[in-house]
Amino acid sequence: MNNQNQIKSLLDSKEVINIQKIKIEGRWEEYRNASYNIKLWFKFWKKIFKNDKNSKILDFGSGACWGGFVANKLNLNNHFNLDIDIKEVKEIFGTYADCLGQSVTYYDGKVIPFESDFFDVVVAKASIMKLDRTDISNVINELVRVSKVNANWYVASKGMCYRLKESIAIHELSEVLSEKNISIKCWTGSPFECIRSKSPWTEFYLLYIL
Repeated sequence: MNNQNQIKSLLDSKEVINIQKIKIEGRWEEYRNASYNIKLWFKFWKKIFKNDKNSKILDFGSGACWGGFVANKLNLNNHFNLDIDIKEVKEIFGTYADCLGQSVTYYDGKVIPFESDFFDVVVAKASIMKLDRTDISNVINELVRVSKVNANWYVASKGMCYRLKESIAIHELSEVLSEKNISIKCWTGSPFECIRSKSPWTEFYLLYIL
């Protein structure tokens, strides 16, 4: 089955049909956009993700769980969703997760509830620098703890990725990552993404979803 047919099959799935029945408004409604989210994650898993399909993957800040849904449909079955234990997140994103047949582990913002050296991969899309009830230095240390030696961290957006690297330097955590030889890979999920650094509008990156 070619890529277009695979995507069509995902769009026609019962899980996606259930998503369209969700009654959610405001900023959370954008996650009902099945076409955008499926194409985004399909491209990520097919073209950006370079690890073995049997890798253990932590989806940090998994949100509506589109990443896990597409990963599972592509036979990436060692994918684990993790998000913050907040009522709004659990109620709204939990509804999406239920529709997509995804289980989610919720954590307190301090200790990630997985054993040390467990994951080959950490995926963080627009989440690693948007923190609630925690701080970036603790998050980095916890992600390092649960990561295996030579783990890959796929961080989006590129703006988020650059801010993460700045925070690692500011908090003097480079050595912590180096001890495990963790590689941070920046990627973008949007066709156009504004990168924010010293000035509000610095640079645009172009990525065709398909």
